[in-house]
Amino acid sequence: MVEGYTINFEELLFDICSKEDRDIAGRAAALIWYIWQNRNAKVWSNTQSSPEQVGNHAFQLWKNWFDSLQIRKQTNQTRDGWIKINVDAGFFEHQGITTTTCCVRKSNGEFHAAQTGKYNSSVSILEGEGMAMLDVVELAILKL
Repeated sequence: MVEGYTINFEELLFDICSKEDRDIAGRAAALIWYIWQNRNAKVWSNTQSSPEQVGNHAFQLWKNWFDSLQIRKQTNQTRDGWIKINVDAGFFEHQGITTTTCCVRKSNGEFHAAQTGKYNSSVSILEGEGMAMLDVVELAILKL
């Protein structure tokens, strides 16, 4: 740290995401993710990767993400005027909780809306995914 200068991590991350191109922001996100994973491994398992390993894993994660985007651009075009939805459900059986997440994008790929949900019940995978689908349909109707 330079004397008299402090770094606010939230501001730094926002700066990277808003001012840098998608590749740089993606690499930064992957690096942050693997630093966090390495920290968790140290805390919970007393294992730790070297900085070089963390950097290599982060780069590989970013490269896989980048490659998948290139393939997706070629094969996953949404028709004009249509929307694309993504859903997922999480299950916490011991707590009796089911969570849902959903995201809506316009046909040009532009982000439109997203939400998360929490239900105080344990359900099957099929029911949880169905709940997520219902959530995203309601969200799309509300936001369109």
